[in-house]
Order: sequence, then structure tokens, then C-alpha cells
Amino acid sequence: MAVQMAFPQPNKVSEEGSTPLTEALHGTDSGVPESTSLKCVKLLVEAGADVNSANRETPLVIAKRYGLTDCVQYLSKVKHEKNTKVQLKSYAEKAIKRKDYHGASKFYSEAIELDPSDAALYSNRSLCYLQMTEADKALHAANTCIKLRPEWIKGYYRKGAALMSVEDYKGACDAFMAGLQLDPGNAEMEEVFMEAVEEMKKDHLARKGSKPSD
Repeated sequence: MAVQMAFPQPNKVSEEGSTPLTEALHGTDSGVPESTSLKCVKLLVEAGADVNSANRETPLVIAKRYGLTDCVQYLSKVKHEKNTKVQLKSYAEKAIKRKDYHGASKFYSEAIELDPSDAALYSNRSLCYLQMTEADKALHAANTCIKLRPEWIKGYYRKGAALMSVEDYKGACDAFMAGLQLDPGNAEMEEVFMEAVEEMKKDHLARKGSKPSD
């Protein structure tokens, strides 16, 4: 999160057609040491810079042209991992369409190993675990999603759904409400919140009715 705040627009294109990532590499042509350039490149990638972007040339092509061996090695590794992650996500989406949630969860887990900072992967894995009736794992994945992207309502939706599945209606209400505070006009979140409230009321009445009378 701190790196993303330091580089809020890691893919912004300048009037000259360059990005912060390509600028970091071009700096070596003006005497900036490759080690310094590599540090900047790593920070930008961590902040979300796209190594596959090519307004004029890709970062990898630029690094090769300047003979930046360490940068080439790093960018090649990141590019391979990102491309592999996209492929794994595609496999997972196809598995979900077949309702093969176990298979999909495996693909998402492999993608997470490549990019543990991608909140969407945890959100999708939470969905799979919930469909597999593994509520604890679904909840853990949802909490990780929220930790990575606290401003994204999907994580709170996943958390609420996981808590609903184990009849923790109070916890589900809190999760859905947190999501509504981020997006007050979200109709889907309002609907599930009201469902959780109704279930909480029913549960309260059931518990009250089951108590022995004096």
C-alpha cells in the first residue's frame, strides 16, 4: 500500500509518450547507475506498473537496447509471471463456468503464488471455497482481499457471504455495512445486507423462543 501511495499513477503516459517505468530506464542514458534504475523499476512494478505496455517500445526492449543486464533479467521474469498469471486466471474462469470450483481454486492458488498482492485473486478464491462449503477458507481469503484492497467493496461482500454460510448473521451485517459505507448506492450490497438483517432477526426470535419459561 505504501508503494502504491508513493506512485499513485505508475502507468501515466507523458506528452512525449513515456511512462515512469520507461523514464527509469532512460535515465541510465544520462548517467544514472543501473542499480538505481533497477530499484526504481522494482518499486514501480510493485506499485502496478505494466511491464507489457508499449506506447513506443516496451520497457524490456529499452532495457535490452541500453544493455541493462539486471533490468532485462528482472523485467523478463516479471513479464513471464504476469503472462502466466493471466493464463491461470483464464483456466480458473473456465473451470468456474463448468462449476469445477475445486479446480478453479487450484488455479487461483497458483496465480496467487505468482502475485500475492492481487486482491481479485483472493476474492475469486473465496467464492470457490464458499461453493465448496469451506467457509473458514472462504473467510480467510476474503479477509486477505480486504487487507490488500480495503477500498474495494467486493472483499466485504465475500466476507459477508462466508459469514452467512456459518449463520454468523451479526458478523455478516457488519461486513455488508462496511461495504455499503464505501458505496452507499450499491443495490446488490443493500439487498444482501437486508437479507442478513432479516436472518439475524429470525435467529434472535428462535433463540428467544427456545429459552425455558420461568
